Amino acid sequence: MQPLVRFVPALLGITLLAPRAFPQTGAATLHTLYSFTGKGGDGELPYGGLTVGANAKLYGTTVFGGASGTGTVFELDPPAAPGGTWRESVLYSFGGGADGANPYGTMVFGSNGALYGTTATGGAANEGVVFELAPPADPGGVWTETILHDFGSPGDGANPFGGLIFGGNGKLYGTTFSGGVADSTCYGGQCGTVFALGPPMVAGGAWTEAIVYAFPEGKFGSNPPAGVLIGPGGFLYGVTVYGGGGGDGTIFYLRPPRTAGDEWTETILYSFGSTLGSGWFPRGNLVAGKDGTLYGTTSGGSGTVFRLETPGYWIESAYDFPFAVGYESYGGVVIGPNEQLFGTAFEGGIVSQSCGNLGCGTVFVATPPPSSGGTWSGTMLHTFTGVNGDGANPYAGLAPGPNGVLYGTTVAGGASGFGTIFALTLPPGVRRP
Repeated sequence: MQPLVRFVPALLGITLLAPRAFPQTGAATLHTLYSFTGKGGDGELPYGGLTVGANAKLYGTTVFGGASGTGTVFELDPPAAPGGTWRESVLYSFGGGADGANPYGTMVFGSNGALYGTTATGGAANEGVVFELAPPADPGGVWTETILHDFGSPGDGANPFGGLIFGGNGKLYGTTFSGGVADSTCYGGQCGTVFALGPPMVAGGAWTEAIVYAFPEGKFGSNPPAGVLIGPGGFLYGVTVYGGGGGDGTIFYLRPPRTAGDEWTETILYSFGSTLGSGWFPRGNLVAGKDGTLYGTTSGGSGTVFRLETPGYWIESAYDFPFAVGYESYGGVVIGPNEQLFGTAFEGGIVSQSCGNLGCGTVFVATPPPSSGGTWSGTMLHTFTGVNGDGANPYAGLAPGPNGVLYGTTVAGGASGFGTIFALTLPPGVRRP
């Protein structure tokens, strides 16, 4: 990941970035690369985002489908010649037992070429796992899964929905939606955790989990749905979907221990619901701009795009997505070279019979003003229809690929109605991430 620079982790203000108008353009071109079938061991419902590997191969997960119906890890290989057919392979089918079940988060590659991810359920306590999926030694061989950690023991986290990120020390960092501290002010009576998973000290040894932070009660934020972002000094930044001063979720950072034996400490940077119209229920990952500004989306109401930055930019008003642009954004945004923000909306856009009155969702870009204090402008890049092979309802965010192509997934639509993988080629004049 690109490091944060000039990040000031105190006294930040939040600004909603949905512009006054998002005109639709026909210049962006979307291609459905693959439609999930749910048959013959194929997956269903890719809620997680995509990971771009070597040679433009795409990797991801499905929550359901596979040999046991409890999810898959897949690979999508590009065609040998332009215009050819992309080829999907199921690398692993979760059995729903000790090996995990129902992966929601985006995976990450390790330096050893293995994929690392989480499942929300399954494992020894049926509370989810962290897994490693190692590539075969020879082409065409079988990928091998290893469980690095089982969640669900007393005091441990449970049900990780977000993805993982590698720290500079080789540790994996992530969150669990449940587990940790039991408190009635948290959703489901459990507040969730942030965890670290350290690699083995010797070859063949076990990974070691430590709870970085267990959210103690709702007012400190609760139930983190996404992974964390690592900033300078090892600070961890993330969101909770509930809790905080306004009760509608938070943006937080965790300061690492200053000396051995000290604890991580939490600071809430912003509480959603505390300011009228500021949006609520953030669910996607945060991203950081070149000046350390944090960007993300909220899913509550009609949804918003927000930025969190240093003093001098405190908001006086907010702007929700108009329905024609999108409705409820779950996946966060990716950032382009000029601080343009590319994202997906789960619903909204052009009303389609296949999705009812809520629409099938959109892909959008928000562009910052040329001068400070101006109005953000934006463009709707694609409206999903759910018909003629088009996808519907993109839940995850976008993954930038080679040559400025944006890749993503939908959890509905496609040829069989079980979701799609798509590629969006941006129009001229829109800067690529």
